Amino acid sequence: MIDSIPNTTRDVKEYSNRFLSVTGFASLGVKDRSGYYETSYYRKVKTEREFLQAVLDAKNGSVKVMEIAKDLNLGWKELNLSSEEAKKYSFITKYRDPMNGFTNPTLASSGVSQLSIADIDGLTIFSKKGKTIKHAEIKLQRSENDVVLRNLNFDGMWQWDDTGKHKEAGWAYIKVNGANNVWIDHCKFSIAADGLIDTENGGSNITISWSEFGLPANENPPENSDIYQSIQYMEEKYT
Repeated sequence: MIDSIPNTTRDVKEYSNRFLSVTGFASLGVKDRSGYYETSYYRKVKTEREFLQAVLDAKNGSVKVMEIAKDLNLGWKELNLSSEEAKKYSFITKYRDPMNGFTNPTLASSGVSQLSIADIDGLTIFSKKGKTIKHAEIKLQRSENDVVLRNLNFDGMWQWDDTGKHKEAGWAYIKVNGANNVWIDHCKFSIAADGLIDTENGGSNITISWSEFGLPANENPPENSDIYQSIQYMEEKYT
């Protein structure tokens, strides 16, 4: 395991508002938003609907920094939006179901969402304590510029591919779909049905730094994990 980089030094600090400062390769196109701390542009969200409202408000420029203070379950069935809410938050939609159905019963009950972030110039989404976003793909569109994702965990987007012939689901955690000036820093990604982070359609100035990918080998995965749920489901199915 590599835990150091030659000819570099590591400086670990406690959280402060400098956590919002840009200190990496993306500094060329990502603005320093530490000045928004404790202003009206700083939004602390604790529920899924508070998160959706903050994304909506970011579109008109009234939110520049979002602090995720609780784990968020953004699956389409979990959200259970009313028709009025679905219209209001039209940037989040139901992700199409796998071609041959779900093999992960957890995802079958939660559903999967795709959250499109577009028409925003300058937004930081972060967590002080590494909170988790589950059951949703974040898609950063071409009209999105200057976005930072920091200290977040992403989970709950994997199931067993039962055919072995093709990908039954194209879920990823983040799709940089043409967005510019994107910094993904100190995030953790478990496993997903497709890529963990996809970059496509001309996205530029993308930096991924100090992040963790995949899961450790474990003969006894947690019973609430995607791996455990999917394998148990498949074994029961074939039995």
